[in-house]
Amino acid sequence: MYYKGGETHDRNMDRNRTLSNCHCISHLRWGCLLMFMSLCMAVNAQKRITFHVTSEQGVALQGIAIKSDYCGVAKGVKTDPKGMAVISYSSKEATCDNVAVTIKSKFYENLDTIVPVNASDTVSIVRLTLRDKVQKIKEVEVIAYRPIGKNNAEKSVYTIDTRGLLKTTKANKALAFLPGVVAFNDSYSLAGKSQKTRIKINGVIAGAEDLKALYAGDIEKVEVREVTKDDDERFAGEINIIKKRHEQPKIFGSISATGGMIRSLWGTFDHFAFQNKHWDITGLISYNQHSQKSYTEVCRIPSLPYSPSQKMTIQRDIRIKQQAERISLSWYPTKRFTMTLGGYHYGYPTKSSDFINDTEGDDTHRKYKETLESYGSYANGSYSINDRNKINVKGNFLYYRDKYVYDLLPDYNYKAAMREYTGEANIESRLKLWGGSHDVTFGLRNTYRQNMSYANGRNDYSMQQVYLTDYHSYGKALSSYLILKGESDNMGPKRVFSFQPSLRLNYNMGKKGTLTASYQRKTTRPSIDYLNTDSLFQNVYNIVVGNEALRAQNSDNMSVSFRKQIKKAYLITTASYIHTSNIIDQIFVNPEDYNVSTYDNIGKCDEASLSVYLMNRLCKNRMNISISLKGFYKRYAIKPELERNTLIIPSEGWGYSATFNTSYLSTKGWMYSLSANLTPKTYELSYTHVQNPNLYVSVTKSTCNNQLDFKLSFTNSLVYFYTSHTNYHFRDMYQRTFQKSYANNITLSVTWNLGKRFQQRRGVSSVVNDDIVTKQQ
Repeated sequence: MYYKGGETHDRNMDRNRTLSNCHCISHLRWGCLLMFMSLCMAVNAQKRITFHVTSEQGVALQGIAIKSDYCGVAKGVKTDPKGMAVISYSSKEATCDNVAVTIKSKFYENLDTIVPVNASDTVSIVRLTLRDKVQKIKEVEVIAYRPIGKNNAEKSVYTIDTRGLLKTTKANKALAFLPGVVAFNDSYSLAGKSQKTRIKINGVIAGAEDLKALYAGDIEKVEVREVTKDDDERFAGEINIIKKRHEQPKIFGSISATGGMIRSLWGTFDHFAFQNKHWDITGLISYNQHSQKSYTEVCRIPSLPYSPSQKMTIQRDIRIKQQAERISLSWYPTKRFTMTLGGYHYGYPTKSSDFINDTEGDDTHRKYKETLESYGSYANGSYSINDRNKINVKGNFLYYRDKYVYDLLPDYNYKAAMREYTGEANIESRLKLWGGSHDVTFGLRNTYRQNMSYANGRNDYSMQQVYLTDYHSYGKALSSYLILKGESDNMGPKRVFSFQPSLRLNYNMGKKGTLTASYQRKTTRPSIDYLNTDSLFQNVYNIVVGNEALRAQNSDNMSVSFRKQIKKAYLITTASYIHTSNIIDQIFVNPEDYNVSTYDNIGKCDEASLSVYLMNRLCKNRMNISISLKGFYKRYAIKPELERNTLIIPSEGWGYSATFNTSYLSTKGWMYSLSANLTPKTYELSYTHVQNPNLYVSVTKSTCNNQLDFKLSFTNSLVYFYTSHTNYHFRDMYQRTFQKSYANNITLSVTWNLGKRFQQRRGVSSVVNDDIVTKQQ
């Protein structure tokens, strides 16, 4: 019994060992399987981006097509009934901290943005809200209109309506239909103003070439300031264009070529732009070459008896080159700090050949070259301390030159040059003062200039400026903008100080419109063109010598304006008065010689004007129209101490001007544009000028998905030549100068648009030195 029992026990023990071994093997197999699955998951780890799309009312949107670009990998997906969509990326692709998202919908506004995501997270949730798109319903009568702009004492803010423009329309054309902007031939002024206005893009001074490199659809808004601290006798107000931010970094540019069909003309305009997370780089090159012919006839009729009349004719052939190069680099290392660097060059060299026949019957052939150019650089930095305080530091260098070189006549050579170095620093703050919020800017500026010429050698002087600006709103209706500016310079033997205050008040009456009143004191210093004592020989009847003893001229500007939106139209009326003292102008002092003149602070001028501006959109917003009409009275007077010696009889009289711009976009995608300017008579101190109207017509077609543009332009093509004449009234003589220019032409332009547009960021504004005026301005 014992043996059998032991045998039975051993068998049980063996069976338990077998079962235990089976369990171990089973656990080992499962462990290996889990390790293998974990290894596979680790190798094939993915990043999932989950999009949740809703409407403004919070309703989940189904069937919305989403295009995403993550680390250079583009994918697309549509949302499910819950408004959800998931896109997966491999671990090798998931290395970026943002994803570009593009949504295009028929019933909702298009979305084009960049969303931050964490590259280390395996799942990222992106919530997107789409705005309802306004649909055009013919059966419903529109009884409310979108506000065109917002106004306060400091500035007016407008948006560009591109419904009547091609997608490739540039900013220089779109500005012609911005409320209150009077535009013609790439020159811009504000309604009611006689002077040009400065153009800026993201706070940096821009020219006509920069506007041609910016698409109207890339403009987010436009800020118009009618009073700024940098205004002078040449410039009034400021137009600052703010660009949109709407796509991830890309390279974009265009190449264009232009040729003349009636007269010799050819040119090119090329620009490019690049941006990544920390850099913005833009550049452009412009070159044009053309020829012009003109005929000038000068007649002098003495008022004294037995004095013979004089006559001279000049036939001139001119070969002109216009060139511009510009590059700008903006650095954004952090959200608080920005820096912008740039350089530019503008050149206008000409070669002229004159055939002259004077009163004595002598024929003279004279050749000469004129080089008018400027180049410079700038560096601007900005640091935001917090939401209320910001520091800006700016630096600028400018070199300007105007030079004449005559063949075989070295005594007539002429040179005027200037170097300018400027440094500026200011702080922008929002302060609580006198129980209210004030936007205050306090700044300092120093400018050092070197004037150079053959006769004077080099003369140096400096100008210092301190300024304070304050914007304050007294409620929803009334606001004020104050500028206090003090300047000093050592142009003369003694340092001169001046105080230039400005004040603008704005009263919003709601639907009734807006009333604005302003006062501004301006100072303009003479540039090297007026200080240079070299003799500028233009012809035997016109020799000008500068005056290094000139001083600054001043003006007091007052205006009252009313503006109102009438449905889709915008109306502005302005009444203004300008008193200018110490005017810098030509003076003739030798009774025996009417051919030679100089410059002096000769007198004063009073000008009163009334203007009306109207902008409207017609034909279902396919047609844009802007009209500006201005009437004025101008009167000059000479200082008593100079009146006895000068030969000039100061001019005075009434005049008017009109500017008209219109464009129409057909249903077939053709855009027709017309610009016209009529200023029949203008008044200056020593003469009156009469001219024909200017006319510009163009037809533009965009093809190949907006990649290729064709443009046909007509410049004064209704007449074979353009005429004008100038009348001088001297004490003992009347002079009439008649000029005929063969400037009409028909040109064809072809533009190839390259790459993809991208977001733009805003940097610090640049230095503006407009206290002097040069020929190139």
